[in-house]
Amino acid sequence: MLTVGNLLKKAREHSGKHIEEIAQTIRIKQDYLHKIEQNDFSSFNSSTFVKGFIRSYASFLGLDAENIVALFRRQIGEEDVPLKAKRVITKQQSIVISPTSIISIAIIVFFVGVFGFLLSQFYKLQQPPLLKIAQPISPITTVDSTSFEIKGIVEENSLVSVNGSQIQLRDDNTFSLLVELKEGDNTYTFDAWKKNIEGKHATQVVTLVYQLRGKPTATPTSGTGTATGGKDLSVLLELSGEAWIQVVADSTQKTVGIKSKGYKLDFVAKQMLEVTTGKPAVSTIKLGDRQFPWKIKNGVGSLICFYKEDIADWKCD
Repeated sequence: MLTVGNLLKKAREHSGKHIEEIAQTIRIKQDYLHKIEQNDFSSFNSSTFVKGFIRSYASFLGLDAENIVALFRRQIGEEDVPLKAKRVITKQQSIVISPTSIISIAIIVFFVGVFGFLLSQFYKLQQPPLLKIAQPISPITTVDSTSFEIKGIVEENSLVSVNGSQIQLRDDNTFSLLVELKEGDNTYTFDAWKKNIEGKHATQVVTLVYQLRGKPTATPTSGTGTATGGKDLSVLLELSGEAWIQVVADSTQKTVGIKSKGYKLDFVAKQMLEVTTGKPAVSTIKLGDRQFPWKIKNGVGSLICFYKEDIADWKCD
């Protein structure tokens, strides 16, 4: 059953926001938001307060607040009280409401409602399913163990694969994958599709970097060559098609997520650069005036560059 709490919780998890952060932003107690997500309205003194909280919560998450409030009313069995129609007095003519006109209006309202419902369902079917990786939190994570459990959740009635192989979902639409790691980068690409529907799919890429305990992180020294430009490295990333990308420069995440065709990112790096793309074929990166090739592994492209003080220049891998 679709409830207000389920809708708001799924939207929050999809946005990647923590409930504590949202509570501080919209100035509503964290406990209230928890109770709303759990559909527990027994501790609220009035439904008016609950509707106000739901409206603020839904607006923050980018949802249609009035539709969510309407769903809440239906959920608790509350009916809207229509305003009393004003009595119109006219000397010239009077409005007569006949049974025929009532039936006509009812038929029009019915078909408009059916059309609106079908339109909303069609729009929903065209959207990619919700796919969230709960563990690890960061797309690129360094671990010191040879095994790691990746956990996630997907929208109901969906299929999930990792690196092209389908994985089994639990009854609550969560999944977990225990992976054995080799030293260095281990990349896993998760794709989700809605069952029996040909449409867009959602993609999440997880890179686990296995590093032996006590072993210092190796500084990349080999690769495609040296990038020119001294400490200031001019970087230009362009997409000729839709792709998932992540760009980290000087320990700051410049961008992450699925970007559309024609996306362009132009900036200057000073010490380090790390770029990952889910579709290397449509992703182009230039360092200075030179276009660099991607290091491709399991279909995922990456480029890592560091400024080397000993040679006063950049090295990329």
